[in-house]
Order: sequence, then structure tokens, then C-alpha cells
Amino acid sequence: MGLLRRILLGDGRLPADYRARLATEGFLLVEEDLGGSLTFRNYRAPGRRSSLEKVAISAAIAITRQRVVIWISGGKPGLKGKHLDVPLDDPRLAGIEVTSERPDKVCIAYDPHAFNPATSGRVEVRLRTPKTDEIVALLSR
Repeated sequence: MGLLRRILLGDGRLPADYRARLATEGFLLVEEDLGGSLTFRNYRAPGRRSSLEKVAISAAIAITRQRVVIWISGGKPGLKGKHLDVPLDDPRLAGIEVTSERPDKVCIAYDPHAFNPATSGRVEVRLRTPKTDEIVALLSR
């Protein structure tokens, strides 16, 4: 499945230049080449409406001493690139729910309106990673 996912959805890696910039902040955790899904529930944005939409993705998550970043390198057109970039001292981070759904799956859910006033609903990013507990611990401070 990993090879097929890479062929269809991309490699799930941070671009080298962006990864180097994040490295200067000091990585607490970086996980790349992760399969998962992006779910939109009751989502509204200019030109886009969805009561329920689930898209397969290939992604990376990086947590530095300063921020958390989710990068999507594959999936539906228009979803690729930096999906989430939140400083760890940003009050919006408290509104992001980070849960372990299984020992190998983390769910990061949030209200997109907090990041873009033209949107509403709920967005859920699910990633398969063996470091689920670490991600939950780092983002649940």
C-alpha cells in the first residue's frame, strides 16, 4: 500500500528548503511519508460546500520549538502544500483537538473559521504514524 500511495498521492515529504527552515527552529518531532485522510464536515468556504467529504492524503507533520506544521504533498488538487502552520504560543492552538484514535493513528481536528473567517465547519486530519502518543503529548501541553 505504501508504494501505491506514493505513486497516487506523492511522497508525503516536506520540501527540502522548507524543512531546512524548520530545522533552524529545532525539531521536537518530524514525521514524513505518512498516509492518512482529510475530512471536511459541514464545511463552507467561498465556492465550496460539503456536508461530508473525505480525501486520501500523503502528508508530513513537524513540531518544532516554535510551531506545528502539517504539509500535504498529495491528495485532491487545491489541497496540496502547507495545510496548517500554527505557532505553539498561538491561542488558536488550544482550539485544536489532538487525539489518538488507535496506537498508530492520530486525529488533529479544528474549526477552520479560527484560521480563515471566510470558512466554517470542521476539518479533521488523520495520519498513520507510530509516534501518535508523542504527537498527542507535544500538542496537548
